[in-house]
Amino acid sequence: MSARAAAEGWAAQALMPHRRALGKKAVDQLAESELGRLALRGELEPVLATAGADYARHWRGYIANLCAESL
Repeated sequence: MSARAAAEGWAAQALMPHRRALGKKAVDQLAESELGRLALRGELEPVLATAGADYARHWRGYIANLCAESL
């Protein structure tokens, strides 16, 4: 990826509505989720954001297992 393409990608990320209020932190990967945005704003400890993301991942797996077809 060229430096220009990377800069354009970062600029596009910074303009997304859910990232706009974060300023320079808008290009951080954490800005993609609500828990991550709370951590970036300092309203939630980063370890709690990670724990919440892990819980959500496990919950989605559990629900997917319930909805799976029986063999």
